[in-house]
Amino acid sequence: MTQFFIIAAVLLVVALAWIIVPLVRPARRASQDVAGTNLGILRDQLAELDADRAAGTLSPAQYEEARQEIERRVLDEASVGRAASTVTINGRWMATGVGAMFAVAAILLYAQFGTPDGLAPQARSHGGNLSNDEINDLIAKRAARLDEKPSEEGFVLLGRSYYAQQRFAEAVRAFERAGPAALQDADILADYADALGATNRDLSGKPMELVRLAIALDPKHDKSLALAGTDAFQRKDYGGAIKFWERIGSDPAFAQSIAASIQEAREFGSIKTAAKTGTPDKVLDKAPVAASITGTVRLAPALAGKANREDTVFIFARHAEGPRMPLAIVKKQVKDLPYTFTLDDSQTMAPTMTLSGASAVVVGARISKTGDATPKSGDLQGFSGTVKVGASGIAVLIDSTVP
Repeated sequence: MTQFFIIAAVLLVVALAWIIVPLVRPARRASQDVAGTNLGILRDQLAELDADRAAGTLSPAQYEEARQEIERRVLDEASVGRAASTVTINGRWMATGVGAMFAVAAILLYAQFGTPDGLAPQARSHGGNLSNDEINDLIAKRAARLDEKPSEEGFVLLGRSYYAQQRFAEAVRAFERAGPAALQDADILADYADALGATNRDLSGKPMELVRLAIALDPKHDKSLALAGTDAFQRKDYGGAIKFWERIGSDPAFAQSIAASIQEAREFGSIKTAAKTGTPDKVLDKAPVAASITGTVRLAPALAGKANREDTVFIFARHAEGPRMPLAIVKKQVKDLPYTFTLDDSQTMAPTMTLSGASAVVVGARISKTGDATPKSGDLQGFSGTVKVGASGIAVLIDSTVP
């Protein structure tokens, strides 16, 4: 602690020297900087960022990027608030006054916004993490703000925060309020399904519908494959469980942790070797496909220069009249075009909105620069005319730009 105060004192003297030396010269015209940053708001933003990191909703890279952005905004605000003023001053008196104010301000600011307790060894041993009570308090504040000003993305983040705290029932309610925003990412869908399964104590029904959608979006999604295997195991389909679990592999630590479950499934099912033949996707699609639409998506030659090969392509069917939410959707890339597609009930985004429940639909295709399923200005798109469910040979030409 003594070392800290010595270093702090040296730094304070250096800082004062930069300010005082110009002021002790003969009277001259001086300029003053006026800072207009709001430390209270900054502190709240940084606290929420730390809470998100502690809750597991932000990766280290995302946390660091967000923190740097906040710091950049503070510097920008400070530079915008600069105003030059010229006055004639007595250098020595001003030097004395500024030096004293600077030292007092530094001490007061540290006492107000610093962490004196962090100098103690017992405090440092906690790594500076927020306590559960502090995290829950920040989550409660976020929930209150969303009640006043609802946001789909906000409810997604709230649901994942609740999930990280194992408050599964509250996580489910938040995901439900997120609407379509909770159905466009495999990670979110897996958390949603897991929270719902934990609340119902059963993965069958809607949790598995969410898992199906997650695997449709990302066939190699580890958590969704793990949940699908767990559901198969609970139904005593041990071979199916093994097939799902053996597909887990993008995360070595996750794959290692599932090895014991695979061995248990082999013992219960009297399976001596790994079941590596066949496809577990059939386990997910037990119900026959009730309706489908087939066709081909192409990119207009005039727009070919505006798309990169790796850009995401969403191909979807939606009601000709009514809600804009897709009834079925597949995800490809520009390099796959022209692409012959099949849309059916296995690709639904919500169990209550399916192709088999519609009579007339519009088929669309959109190239997203960001990979976001929500249309953004500059995306490329194209639509068919109104067609009946069950139609084939539908032609969709991507020939316009989202305004």
